[in-house]
Amino acid sequence: MSIMVNGSPTEDFKFADDTVLVGEGSWENIWTIKDYLKRFRTCVWAEDIPFKFLGLPVGANPRRLITWKPVVESMTKRYKESFGNVLSWEGTISRSTDSFWWRDILKVGGMEGDLWFPKNVSSVLGNGKLIGFWKEKWLGEVPFSELFPNLFLKEIDPNVVVAKRLVRHRDDRSWYWQWRSILMQEEEDDLLYFQHLLLDVEVVVDRTDRWKWIPDHSGKFTVKSAYLILQNRKSITS
Repeated sequence: MSIMVNGSPTEDFKFADDTVLVGEGSWENIWTIKDYLKRFRTCVWAEDIPFKFLGLPVGANPRRLITWKPVVESMTKRYKESFGNVLSWEGTISRSTDSFWWRDILKVGGMEGDLWFPKNVSSVLGNGKLIGFWKEKWLGEVPFSELFPNLFLKEIDPNVVVAKRLVRHRDDRSWYWQWRSILMQEEEDDLLYFQHLLLDVEVVVDRTDRWKWIPDHSGKFTVKSAYLILQNRKSITS
């Protein structure tokens, strides 16, 4: 907590949204406090403050794209470190090296293992190079790892992407399976049904895989839709 006593800053004084100004009710103190605030305002307008808050330079113009560049670069790096090349949330937990922002994202709406956010996200197939074949919701409402658990257990690479399983040669295409062991008859039947579900799947070579926000009809994330989800969860658990 930052405190100004009798118009003079304490050792840990800083202007922030938690600053408390304490002093005797005198005009001298009021004018002293006003003087400090005016100096601070001048520094902000001059963009002269050499520090950042939440990754953004204090006093920078938020309407300029360059202001947000460090944040975008930081999040891009964090995304790659957390998920690699696969759009997967499966098993996601916070680590000691993660930023406070990312830990909060994982905790919002419940415990970290709850992962309410990824439950409301699906993957839209493009070239298939980023979507996990088994663990992502990219065809239907349930990941194939849950729909065909026996086949998933036989899969050599649980994190394999769609592009590695769908092989195309000119106009022909085929599914390339790799199993840990020979499939049993029941598993063969599952595979036959599975391949029937995959008949209409087409990858788009020149389009990157992307995420879709399920709660909004546009497929784009909105704060309002996320808020309504959390409110609904709160009413159910309370």
